[in-house]
Amino acid sequence: MKEILSALPEVVTHTVPSWTSGKFDFHVTHHNASKQHALEELLKRENLVPAEVMVVGDSANDLPLFAVGCFNVAMGNASEALK
Repeated sequence: MKEILSALPEVVTHTVPSWTSGKFDFHVTHHNASKQHALEELLKRENLVPAEVMVVGDSANDLPLFAVGCFNVAMGNASEALK
């Protein structure tokens, strides 16, 4: 794992290790990439205001989405932090 991470370009500064389907994965994104940023850009591009958008989430990584001010829905199995 360390060998893979050390081979990534310097611009990649955000890695999130996780266990998925019984195997070890990690998500690699640019340090400026986020769900919140993507949603904000989509709102601008589509000329929408947050009140016109519903956000659905189930875990702590969705908290930034909820901060945008949209109609927020936490799924029944969502983490307590999100609820």
